[in-house]
Amino acid sequence: MPQASGPGIGDGETSVARRNFQMNFDLVLQNIQQLNILAGEGESYIRATSRGAQLAQQHLIPLQLYSNGIFMFNGPFRSYQEASTQQCMQDLMDGYFPSELQDRFADGVPFQVHDRREEEFKERRPWAEFPGKGQAVVGGTEGEKSTDSLGHAYCTLSQIPDRKLTMDQFLNRLPKVVVKAGRVIDIRDSLKASLQGSSDAPNSHAVTLIDTPVLQAMKERLELHETARDVTTLRVKSEDGEHTYIMKMRFSETIGHLRQYLDKHRWTDTPAYDIISAFPQRCYSEDSQTLLSCGLTPNAALLLRTRPAPPQ
Repeated sequence: MPQASGPGIGDGETSVARRNFQMNFDLVLQNIQQLNILAGEGESYIRATSRGAQLAQQHLIPLQLYSNGIFMFNGPFRSYQEASTQQCMQDLMDGYFPSELQDRFADGVPFQVHDRREEEFKERRPWAEFPGKGQAVVGGTEGEKSTDSLGHAYCTLSQIPDRKLTMDQFLNRLPKVVVKAGRVIDIRDSLKASLQGSSDAPNSHAVTLIDTPVLQAMKERLELHETARDVTTLRVKSEDGEHTYIMKMRFSETIGHLRQYLDKHRWTDTPAYDIISAFPQRCYSEDSQTLLSCGLTPNAALLLRTRPAPPQ
């Protein structure tokens, strides 16, 4: 699964990003279709149950694309003016699984996209206009609010069709900290980490893996196939940009192997070409170099360029 790498959009770059960012709906949909194939869309896997095992389908990430922003999972609405939304969409336009989801879905996961580009997500009346006696957003006293209840309220609010509520706006409505069972809990940070799929989000319960003979046997089988994990995903665009080749190769394979795979699926009379990367700008001309030594792991985007004819 191609995954975005490198730094995201920093605070100092936000204004520049907002000026340069342009949403390309067709490109996002096209690349999501390819990413879904790599993520195993429609494939079944074996899921352990209390009675043995059963076939199950992969979960899908719901994604709604509006003219002025997106809904991912259960929200909140995220405007294209937000730097994090721009980074997410830019990752998809570049053909990569969004970097903000990589901690939560290390191997990628298919998207279920709803193309609503002709619709604008509109804002609802402010909270002050709701009639009736004021009530807490979640039940119980303030000292008993939990991240689970707040998360439920968050999902409920963000599903209101006409409510435009960014993640930061929602978090700012919450208390900075609450006290639960004698512990001070940082609600905003923990909920934000959970919603963004961070692996640093606190777990609601502890899990203990008990060592058994079956577990040992499984570990041994995994160790035998450890080398199978050294796989990179390459996206290679043709000279005219009209075709993209996606392939999975081992770290130990070479530029020469890459050429062989490409030549096998291209016209036999194709002119000589160079394999280059735009960032960093580099031409991979040594067929004996491995993909690992070239830094083309665990994923990379490459371009083909017609080799100039030698001077007469």
